[in-house]
Amino acid sequence: MARGRLGTRLMLAATALCLGGPASAAAPGSLEAAVNAVMASKGIGPATAPGCAISVTRDGRVLLAKGYGAAELEHRIAFTPDTVSETGSVAKQFTAAAIFMLAEQGKLSLGDDIRKYLPEMPDYGTPIRISDLIHQTSGIREWATLAALSGHPRFYRKAYTNDDLLRTVAAQRALNFAPGTRYEYSNSNYGLLTVIVSRVSGMSAAEFGRHHLFAPLGMTATQWRDDMRTVVLGRAIAYRPRPPGYEQAMPFESVYGHGAALTTVGDLQRWNAALHGGGLSPYVTREMLAPGRLSNGETRAYAGGIFIGDYRGHRAYRHGGNTAGYSAQLWALPDDKLSVALLCNARTGEADIAARAVDAALGLPAPPARPSAPAAAEAPGPATYFKSEGGEVVAVSRVNNATFLNVFTGRGFMRLIRGEGGPWTSNDGLEARFTGEDEVAIRFEATRDPISFRRMTAAAPSVGDIEGVYASADLGAAYALSRRGEGYRLALADRTPDAPLVFDLQWLTGDTYLARVEANLHFRDNLIASFTADGMKLSSVIGLQAVDNLAFERVAAR
Repeated sequence: MARGRLGTRLMLAATALCLGGPASAAAPGSLEAAVNAVMASKGIGPATAPGCAISVTRDGRVLLAKGYGAAELEHRIAFTPDTVSETGSVAKQFTAAAIFMLAEQGKLSLGDDIRKYLPEMPDYGTPIRISDLIHQTSGIREWATLAALSGHPRFYRKAYTNDDLLRTVAAQRALNFAPGTRYEYSNSNYGLLTVIVSRVSGMSAAEFGRHHLFAPLGMTATQWRDDMRTVVLGRAIAYRPRPPGYEQAMPFESVYGHGAALTTVGDLQRWNAALHGGGLSPYVTREMLAPGRLSNGETRAYAGGIFIGDYRGHRAYRHGGNTAGYSAQLWALPDDKLSVALLCNARTGEADIAARAVDAALGLPAPPARPSAPAAAEAPGPATYFKSEGGEVVAVSRVNNATFLNVFTGRGFMRLIRGEGGPWTSNDGLEARFTGEDEVAIRFEATRDPISFRRMTAAAPSVGDIEGVYASADLGAAYALSRRGEGYRLALADRTPDAPLVFDLQWLTGDTYLARVEANLHFRDNLIASFTADGMKLSSVIGLQAVDNLAFERVAAR
């Protein structure tokens, strides 16, 4: 795309976020008061705590641009709208745009088998298309989970690069599911897209972004963190809580493309204005905002690094992001010509901040309160176990004469309430719909596909002694399983891991166990372990880690 044409489009886009009808709006003062209140409720504001910057625009006008808290605690440097911070997964939009630009130039096709550009990848029988990577329908496992399970997590002693990501993913002999048959969010997809951009364009994806996206759009404060050693002027330091205060939580790696864009809230607004106001080519805009499609023709709400949906009756395009201690939100409500950009240097409940800003900007009343459930101190009652094809397990129990439903998802029981004529829902976005007594479809977030679970027949373990050493060729690591009390201890067998992993196995039913992770800064989610006479499979709990049926061979008995 010629830079002149792009610049012309950007000038046209700057007059409005998007074409659309008018809507009521709150006065700027009430908007600022609402944002001040939600920030204060989360402890954001004092110079002694991490902070955020937020920008709200409406119909081309800036309604609010304000910083809160500290960008850097050691010198008490304030977080301002000009502070540079990281986007996390919001950056996926830039990677998708680069791919669509290359497709428009005829340098690749969205239907191409990715092995055309990534010959290192195995042949899984069914081709993985570039479009599968874009729309999160590839079935490729989450590389960060694999790195952690191997004992070498991100942001610790090993500084990963995109080459490391490719090697990790290419070592997998199996997928979570056949390409094109399901949606499952995995950062691996956008890491691979970044490698494709580099190989097809003949320059690094960071250079491509600088020359073909950021500079033409006037995003002068934006760059990829492709080298973690680079000095970045005005950058916020990322933090996480460590009583009695905070500690640094910086992303010590040079992987980029699925995250790792450094930017300001002003530049994010320039991006939204270009994307939704005609600043990109019609082809790129159309592809960026088109929902993904499964091989059976069904559509999914994930577009070009953007979740498509509805927010309280308003059409919304949005994405959030977290990398190490950084967090971000970027929302566009095109019919209302509204855009919200938020960057923070700690994890703060940023989605709630963005939502409250949208409510105030549109003059919406506070969201209706859900019926309150009693405290979960009471026993959950007898549980019925359900298992998915991917090996995920949930436990369901009814309490209070079926008024409430407890669903155990690996992190603890979540209390669900029956809606009038609708599904069981929780305050955390969990939704459960039963088909008879033997099947339940559970949606764990509004942006995820429901996962189907079938009832597991209650049974005693059929495999006898399961103690021993289990090795995974996909992982390049082994785990030792030994007795501990009434259960088992599953521990990484590598003698020199960067971060040892230990799981406490608790029997569920049959040969299936819940693997509860012991205190670990770099891996906090439990897993499901299933055993056969000659091996073990590990799967994510509720799909959060995007690793299903990771196979281990039993190489030694105890």
